[in-house]
Amino acid sequence: MDDAPITPERARDEIERSIEGARADVTRPGDSPRVRADGLAYLAGLAEVALEQQLHGADPAFPRFVANPNVNAKWGAENADNRYLWARVDPEAVYRVRGDRGTSFEVLFEAKQGFMQLGEPRNFAARLASELAVDADGRFELWLGGPARAGNWMPLDVEAQWLLVREYFVDWANEIPARLTIERLGAGTEAPAPAGPARIATQIEAAAAWTRGTARFWNEWVAQLHAGHVPGQLAAARRYEGGADDILYGNDWFQLGDDEALVVDCDMPNARYWSFQLCDTWFRSLDYANHQTSLNAAQARRDADGRVRIVVAHRDPGVANWLDTTGLLEGVFQYRFIWTRTTPQPVAQLAPLDRLRDVLPASTHRTTAAERRGAIAVRQRHVARRTPLG
Repeated sequence: MDDAPITPERARDEIERSIEGARADVTRPGDSPRVRADGLAYLAGLAEVALEQQLHGADPAFPRFVANPNVNAKWGAENADNRYLWARVDPEAVYRVRGDRGTSFEVLFEAKQGFMQLGEPRNFAARLASELAVDADGRFELWLGGPARAGNWMPLDVEAQWLLVREYFVDWANEIPARLTIERLGAGTEAPAPAGPARIATQIEAAAAWTRGTARFWNEWVAQLHAGHVPGQLAAARRYEGGADDILYGNDWFQLGDDEALVVDCDMPNARYWSFQLCDTWFRSLDYANHQTSLNAAQARRDADGRVRIVVAHRDPGVANWLDTTGLLEGVFQYRFIWTRTTPQPVAQLAPLDRLRDVLPASTHRTTAAERRGAIAVRQRHVARRTPLG
């Protein structure tokens, strides 16, 4: 980028070049109109969150949390049970995160190299909110970087560039999100200098590179996942470089006809957290606010034999553990085991939707249309509650 004065037209041109550069990665021959529309929404979301992060959340001297991904800008098979917050840090500085713990299931703080899809996958340090000292009002402080401190502190490696917060929700009806802020210590009363043309141009260029890199990486990743799918089998859960150290992911494929269902049968893992969810072919979670496209350990119902069985189908089969494809004929079936001592292998089988009674036990929990509407209302209220950063 040169130092020529930036204008609205120049900024627009750079954003348009970003969109054009990534357009090929969300344009595939043979995609249905629905999938093509999803791809355009995906690309728009990437551009939106990239600009938000680079223009307003990438200054380590004046950090702030940016929700990325979020309910409108999804990527990388983000967890429907998570809120993700990123803040840029300088490893030579000292930071303080302060806030109200809320009542969410867990909050994981990670010092990271950066975004795995940009070739920056390393994790350097992590702390759980459940390990931190919290006062009687639920308030806490977490120090980052500088000399080691007793208590609520985590180091910043010399290559750490970002703090990532993953907040986990399991009881969508009742849990209250944490409220968090971050500040760099020693900043005094100084204010950031007004952004000049070169700085704005550099930030827009970085947003464009993030958008293109993210679209290309995950598109190639999903293509490999699809190519490696073995019908009738599900991939074993494993750790992936760039994910948190305690997360095991199982990623595989579903493909269903109008009158088919995929029945997934799994032993209960000995884990603090586990979940199943569906993603589209762009590797975005499906609409988990208005459809039941995910189930976690608190939401899924166990059968009398202690196992959990998930039914993936286009139409409501009247069972509690239904995952709604939202009309997609194919996509990604994903599960997570976190903080787990066991890694049971799920098994899957296709069945005619009208013959589910032949493959499900008699103890399978049923649900009525009214109960389903009530469950969706809980999901809608929860997603609205966790969306503001506070």
